[in-house]
Amino acid sequence: NLSSLTEDGARFHQEAMSFSVGHDLAFGFGGYAEVYGFSKMSAADGAGVTFNGGISRLIGRHVQIDIEAGRGLTSAAPDWFVGFGFAVISPQPRR
Repeated sequence: NLSSLTEDGARFHQEAMSFSVGHDLAFGFGGYAEVYGFSKMSAADGAGVTFNGGISRLIGRHVQIDIEAGRGLTSAAPDWFVGFGFAVISPQPRR
C-alpha cells in the first residue's frame, strides 16, 4: 500500500505491508494471525510494526463479524489494542 497523507498542513508518504495466515476453525469460525507495518506512523514518527490475531464468523450468507487483539512491536506502533468489526458482503448480480 502506498499513501500520500496530510498532517498539520504538510504532506508525507507512507508505505504499508502485511503478511497474514488464516485457517478454518470449528463451528463455522475462522482464525488468523497477521503482521503489518507502516514506514511512518506520522510525519514525525518512525516505522510502526504490529502483530495481531483474531477470529471471524459468517452470520447468514452476507454478514461477517470478527474480533481481534494485537500488540505493537515497535515504539511508534500502539502498545496493545482490541477491536471488533463487521462486514456486509453484497450479493453478486445475476447475469
